[in-house]
Amino acid sequence: MLPEFAVRTSAKDTSMRAEETLGAMRINTLLVESPITVTVLKPEFLEAFSLSQEHEQAAFIAGGNAITEWQTGAATPSLRGFGANFYRNGFQRWGYNTTVNIERVEFVKGPLAATFGRSSPGGIINYITKRAQRKPAYGFYHNTGTYYQNTEMSATGPVAKNLFYRTDFQYMKIGGPQDFFFHRTWAASASFTWQISKNTVWMFDFEQKVQTLNRGHAGLIMRWTGANQVMSPVTGAWNTGQVTGGRLISYSYFNARGPDEYNHRKISTFDTRFEHRFSRYLSLRINGQYYFGNYERWGWGTNEPTNIPVYNMITGILPGRRPYYENHDPRTFAGQADLLSEFKIGPTSHKLLLTMDVSDARDKLPDWTMSAENLAALPDTILNLRVANPDWGGFDRSLVTELFHDRRVRYEDIGFLLSERMELLRGRVLLYASLRHDDFRARYDDYMEPSKTGSLNKNMFNETYGGVVHIIPGKLIAFANRSTSFTASTTYDRGTGKLQDPVTSRGIEAGARGEILKDPGSRRALYWSASAYQIDRKIAQRNPYYSDDDSDYDGSMPEYLNNGIERVNGVEVEFFGDITRQFSMSLTYTKLDAFVKDYPEEPEREGVPLLYVPKTSLSSTLRYEVTEGPMRGFAVGFTMRHNSEYFARYGTFGSQVTGVDSITQNGGITGNLRVKNKNGDPYGPNNAIEEVRPAITLFDIFAEYVFCTGKYRHTVGVNIKNLTDAVWYNSSGQLNAGCQIQVRYRLRF
Repeated sequence: MLPEFAVRTSAKDTSMRAEETLGAMRINTLLVESPITVTVLKPEFLEAFSLSQEHEQAAFIAGGNAITEWQTGAATPSLRGFGANFYRNGFQRWGYNTTVNIERVEFVKGPLAATFGRSSPGGIINYITKRAQRKPAYGFYHNTGTYYQNTEMSATGPVAKNLFYRTDFQYMKIGGPQDFFFHRTWAASASFTWQISKNTVWMFDFEQKVQTLNRGHAGLIMRWTGANQVMSPVTGAWNTGQVTGGRLISYSYFNARGPDEYNHRKISTFDTRFEHRFSRYLSLRINGQYYFGNYERWGWGTNEPTNIPVYNMITGILPGRRPYYENHDPRTFAGQADLLSEFKIGPTSHKLLLTMDVSDARDKLPDWTMSAENLAALPDTILNLRVANPDWGGFDRSLVTELFHDRRVRYEDIGFLLSERMELLRGRVLLYASLRHDDFRARYDDYMEPSKTGSLNKNMFNETYGGVVHIIPGKLIAFANRSTSFTASTTYDRGTGKLQDPVTSRGIEAGARGEILKDPGSRRALYWSASAYQIDRKIAQRNPYYSDDDSDYDGSMPEYLNNGIERVNGVEVEFFGDITRQFSMSLTYTKLDAFVKDYPEEPEREGVPLLYVPKTSLSSTLRYEVTEGPMRGFAVGFTMRHNSEYFARYGTFGSQVTGVDSITQNGGITGNLRVKNKNGDPYGPNNAIEEVRPAITLFDIFAEYVFCTGKYRHTVGVNIKNLTDAVWYNSSGQLNAGCQIQVRYRLRF
């Protein structure tokens, strides 16, 4: 691919660090010269530490954390306190990514609508896939161990003169301690690159992923015998999630969803890319992506069938269960055209990028349940599950025929971006400016409740401004940026007769970065970065002056106001790279203060911390490789991940706070409302307790040996994850795996 639009890599490069990014500005940029903070993880790093899941990868970057939700099959790691969007080769996509054909993972941080259009205020995770190589190469990889199996195969090389191919295949199976839980993924991809001429390249890529899983149950199931409900000392109301006295029976591995929970995803993606250099001053890139998928899910719910029944921990019963079925069909077409001009004006150098983006995303969202007549025919022991003696009799899927949701969602967007990169003082000062306009359209149709149907047509302007100053070239570089973003809403506003306006965000950041311990004769160097930032996201709240009695709905009195603000103040420090030929390391530190800053119509919410945001996150890795002598090729490594405690959810009936002391003694339940507003007063519903995930520190180690036999290169390794067998929980309360041992083997030739 042309160097303006591709990151340059070497097949012989074994460095753990990366030097360049493509995602920050949509053109090839050195990490130290980007006004946007980017962390790049290379496949060598992912393999050495066995990081095949998105949440595992996010734990080792500044701004990320070790919070997990992987059992859902579509985990959304957090960046800077907000859920991140997934991208594949610069295109937003549904679902998660496999690692079998990944060249690198770029964590691009902050509000980025000027670069990518609709995006999260925390940033994006862009998976860049491997390209076909000119020389034949083949590979096999297998990793097996506790709750885990992963097999990969790949082949690449020439098909004909100037035409090259690549194929990849993966089968992965993940388990866990919870009953019935499993997670299987099949993925295959094929890629072709045609070097039409020295200045013209065309690429085509196809990938298909099939995923089947039982999601498992969110939260521990506990039973208290002889217990009493407790009255809140703060509100005077009965807090039905709180109990006292009696004996606690814990069902740590119990899966309330049972064996009937079944999820199936199938995603097919077509990518094409055309690049042409007209001259040394002008280059063109045209990208296109089309993906379509299908998601179906069978399971148990309540009267709102997709909600899991709420457990009564005093009686030990999951009452009012009801079968349901979902079948969704997302489809998206997206295109990009980037025209890059490079020129000089006097003492200044310029890169001017003009971009046009188009996208059309649609999804059908029908859901079914069982009729009242067929529901009544099921045994009471199935509808009201006794946890101590569950009846897994199940239900006849052919009888789940009553439609209770029938919705359609569509997003259309045409965006234009003008971006300028200017070099001053012989490259000592770099200035960046991007301005983007989006003609954004959204439509939400609810055929079961037409009153919730609405549409939106909005012109959005977003910008990114930034600068980089080489104080000590290569070693001390100051940078700053200001950026914005927007996300869509599907909530109908009865006052305006339209969907709510997009949720907007704004962020500022400043810091310093550079490289130390750099060896001019090699790629060895330690990259460091430190920054402070503030991100504000507007949130909707109900308009107190709006009344349902108004019948004209002329748009003069909106039902919702976007005048609430969530704020994240953050500090990040990151070291990443190769200290010597033998030592590679990373060290990250994140400090976040995430809270509701303004909520004019409900001021008691102001100061309340945001959910799923640990105040402090730490991670470190260390890898030592023997490069000389009889032990050449032997390597060992170590990792550490730490999160401080965080608020997981506002629990109600049947909730619990896990890990306060011991789940088998008296640490499962608390009567303390831990969420407090800026005045120090508890905040929350009268019957609510707060679930707090305790602080957790995890340690992993590995050892591997690389050796050659003729043209074959072998890697044999063993990884021990969660070395201390720590008890820890994901954000929804599911018990995570303890100590795991994995053995892996890779063959390349």
